[in-house]
This record gives sequence, C-alpha cells and structure tokens, in this order.
Amino acid sequence: NLLIDATCGRKCKSVIVAENNHVILSAISCEAIQNRTDESEENKDEH
Repeated sequence: NLLIDATCGRKCKSVIVAENNHVILSAISCEAIQNRTDESEENKDEH
C-alpha cells in the first residue's frame, strides 16, 4: 500500500483508492474527477 499526496499543499477534496490499493489524496473535487474521466472516455470513443 502507498499513500500519494497529489494536493501540492492545497486542501484535500477527494481520496482515490486505486485497484492496486494505492491511496491518492487530491485537491480536485470528486465531481471534477468524474467529469474529466467521462471526457477522457468520450475522446477514446472518437478515435
């Protein structure tokens, strides 16, 4: 297990638990992460 602090000193807004059990602290909200994931999936479908 590994904890990754990806907040760059900002307030933590979400915690991501990856399939490999890594825990990632993020300064990006859950909603923003979901939107970016959805956009990424749409771009994959277009190409």
